[in-house]
Amino acid sequence: MSDILDNVKKDEIYEDAISMMYGEAVEPYEYAIMRLKTIRDWKDSEEKIEECYAKIRDIKDRNQEVKAEEDKVQEAHQENLKVKKEKDAKQGMIIVLVVAAIVIAGIVWGISSLVKLFTVTIPTNKYENAMTLISQGEYVEAYEILVNLKDFKDSKAQADAIYVTAFKQLVSRTDIGAVVSLGSYEGEQIQWYVMDKDEDKVFLLSKYGLEIKPYNESGDSCTWETCTLRAWLNNEFYSTAFNDWESELILTTNVIADINPNNTDVDPGANTLDKVFLLSVKEVEKYFENKSGRMYGTKYLSNKLGLTQSQYIEWWTRTPGYKNSNAVYVTSSWNSAGMPVDWATYGVRPAMWIDVSIDK
Repeated sequence: MSDILDNVKKDEIYEDAISMMYGEAVEPYEYAIMRLKTIRDWKDSEEKIEECYAKIRDIKDRNQEVKAEEDKVQEAHQENLKVKKEKDAKQGMIIVLVVAAIVIAGIVWGISSLVKLFTVTIPTNKYENAMTLISQGEYVEAYEILVNLKDFKDSKAQADAIYVTAFKQLVSRTDIGAVVSLGSYEGEQIQWYVMDKDEDKVFLLSKYGLEIKPYNESGDSCTWETCTLRAWLNNEFYSTAFNDWESELILTTNVIADINPNNTDVDPGANTLDKVFLLSVKEVEKYFENKSGRMYGTKYLSNKLGLTQSQYIEWWTRTPGYKNSNAVYVTSSWNSAGMPVDWATYGVRPAMWIDVSIDK
């Protein structure tokens, strides 16, 4: 994702610089050089820098020629003033005033041109570029341009209109292992690891522990199907953490009741249909392999437990332990025997599949 955003940013800088390369003022070309030097390795930036320098030299040469001609005229004028000082005093004053008016008019024109360049011409070019990108299905790039344009024309409305589509496209392009943000809990954005992809579906796992809760509040024997943690995740948490458009992305998943590989005689219960769920031991083994399963808490959860955010928190899986009154939890690996389901000492790390398909 960082590479994609980096390329988008480079392209935006490049287009911004190119849009400055016109007119007969030095300043726009100097601005273009400054922008292009930040992306020398992008496209033909080096050639464009040289073009700018050549244009600046040409403008300065012409300005020097004009200045030389003006100096000659001024010298002649001064000589005439000496000879005809008394006779032509009134006429000389009129000429001076006319010259001053021309100079002032030139300055005003130059300032007006620069104001128009930065407030109309460049934003218009960017806006039109964003509209073209939308028509080409490049929503991420278009959204970035529109957001940076802020209140120019209807940029904000256009950005809002493609926000969800741009988010889907961004997540679909994101590599496995990268982090995306979706939803919020206790005042913090929820960050998710991209764990897996399946065509237009992406599997997300919370990067941090979001809450501390028992697996089953009563302590009675249960399965994932009947535990209170499942009910909390798919009701209170789901309705609190996600707004309308975010909720629409979350798919209903057929959650498999995986058995405990070390306690195969323990009933895992029935499969469930969930929006949000916990990993099973089998999934922990699949997605973490030899990597550590250590999890850290959000700022909210770490403060709640009296921990720093550098101290890891053990977290529940949905797999039963050596009996149905126990559930397996993850430390740096996992505990196949499990711990009593009513222990409120383990973190909650939600997982879910989301839909990133884009209507053509």
